[in-house]
Amino acid sequence: MSVKICVSGYKGKIGSKLIIYLKKKFKIYPFKGNKKSIKKSKIFIDFSSTSNCINNLKLLRNKKIIIGTTGFNKKQLSYIKKKSNENVIFLEYNMNYVFNIFLKIIKYSYLFLNKKNKFLIEFHRKKKKDKPSGSALKILKIIKKKKCFSVRAGDIYGKHSLYYFDKYNEISIIHNVLSRNAFFSNMKNIITFIMKKKIGIYNNDDL
Repeated sequence: MSVKICVSGYKGKIGSKLIIYLKKKFKIYPFKGNKKSIKKSKIFIDFSSTSNCINNLKLLRNKKIIIGTTGFNKKQLSYIKKKSNENVIFLEYNMNYVFNIFLKIIKYSYLFLNKKNKFLIEFHRKKKKDKPSGSALKILKIIKKKKCFSVRAGDIYGKHSLYYFDKYNEISIIHNVLSRNAFFSNMKNIITFIMKKKIGIYNNDDL
């Protein structure tokens, strides 16, 4: 597949590994703020910051866009949705396809355990800015809770632990990321997916 891709956030912990991963199959242009790399590319991937991502979107039209950046506020999410009227946007806070399976397990468990006491603990690296994480917000939505316990320490890639309990039992459902590579391990399938779309906004549920 000879697709040209522009990557924003290429110096970051995920972005730098993503470029190495994608170079094996695609032509990659690191985005350095110039429009030339955008014009050359069919796909624009953003793993930068919320403010950078929004500024980048202002330059994009009729593009296939993949956003893995997290921590957007409501106004920023509204703008992303607006830009999906002229672009194909794949917005996903956790592109790890195994995490998507984890969410399905939680949805199934909630059918039977929704009346139990429950709480969520999420762990991420010390420098992660958003709290709770975008992945944790997805879990909270499923279990109909507004808050969770957020731990920021060391260089933890991402761990989510959901607990159901009553007087006599405790059930725990845990997903732990062992490598940052997990966050883009499904990227080739996502690229194949968005190449077939015209406009609109999508996420893992649409794959």
